[in-house]
Amino acid sequence: MFLQCLYNFFQIISNLLEEENKEKWEDAQKIYPAAVELMQVIEEFIHIVGLGMKDFHNAYLMTGNLVASIQRLPAVSVMTDINFPMKGRKGMVEWARNSEDKVVIPKGLFVSQSADMEGSPVFILGTVLYKTLGLMLPSPKNHTAVNSKVIAVTVRPEPKATESHLEIELAHLANGTMKPYCALWDSTIMNDSWGAWSAKGCKTVLTDASHTKCSCDRVSTFAILAQQPRGITMEYSGVPSVTLIVGCGLSCLSLITLAVIYAVLWRYIRSERSIILLNFCLSIVCSNILILVGQTQTHNVHLGQHMSSSHIRASFKVPWPASMPPVPVTNSRASSWLVTFHISSIERLSCSRMEL
Repeated sequence: MFLQCLYNFFQIISNLLEEENKEKWEDAQKIYPAAVELMQVIEEFIHIVGLGMKDFHNAYLMTGNLVASIQRLPAVSVMTDINFPMKGRKGMVEWARNSEDKVVIPKGLFVSQSADMEGSPVFILGTVLYKTLGLMLPSPKNHTAVNSKVIAVTVRPEPKATESHLEIELAHLANGTMKPYCALWDSTIMNDSWGAWSAKGCKTVLTDASHTKCSCDRVSTFAILAQQPRGITMEYSGVPSVTLIVGCGLSCLSLITLAVIYAVLWRYIRSERSIILLNFCLSIVCSNILILVGQTQTHNVHLGQHMSSSHIRASFKVPWPASMPPVPVTNSRASSWLVTFHISSIERLSCSRMEL
């Protein structure tokens, strides 16, 4: 019953963080820093749940948009560094299992600030991997954007400052961005958003075209920020480009005109070859329509579809060459097949007309 209530809570949060709700979060952000408040509510909830747990017990929750872990750890029991998420755990969601995102929490972190505590201190450790939270938080300034998933680490009571640093590795979501660097959410920055992304406290250890490794001296919420080329955004685009609409429209108009001419002159040109040509015309018109429909499911064509490109790189372990321009990747594999079919159909239609 307890675990079911936990799961229900995080499932509600996951539903709120669906990418389709991005515009609603942006509208709410104009009035109130709702996404930041949600992040803080989740941290407080984790601590309250941890206080009610027995020592050494833990809860692991996996949903469509987040993976969360809650652990109650006596300090003397932490003998090794803690890795999150546990990719081999039974029931792990696909997007977390196949990603390169992880955080290593050093065992030396679990030292209490208070010297008054009797015996061994007990810590509540909460870790959350968010799939889409970076889209909902206030956007960074200076043409930068969140270019990774978001990992949050929270510990209560507040651990003592030590030389032990958290190691974070996050995969890039999109190609075409520049100068990636590590950042954490600093709630001490006083503004209308109750905080902001800051590079203070985090050091970029290694970065390439596919991922970035960080070393951070405090627990917080972490992400990779990167500069965007001017004029290119990472927002969802549900409308095909003007060029595509005009091109497909002219193609359909020409083919329909040809079909009408064939229909008017059918008694004079009726033959098996004419029937084949009409079928080709209709099939190309249908492919044009399907291409336009498929493009409405496509993210920004300059940066490529975020998750698809990330999964491709993660599957083959091949970094994206920095010298290569970003390749558009659509949400639907059907679009690629439709384009191929469209070109081959035009070629066959041209050959048939030449034979006539």
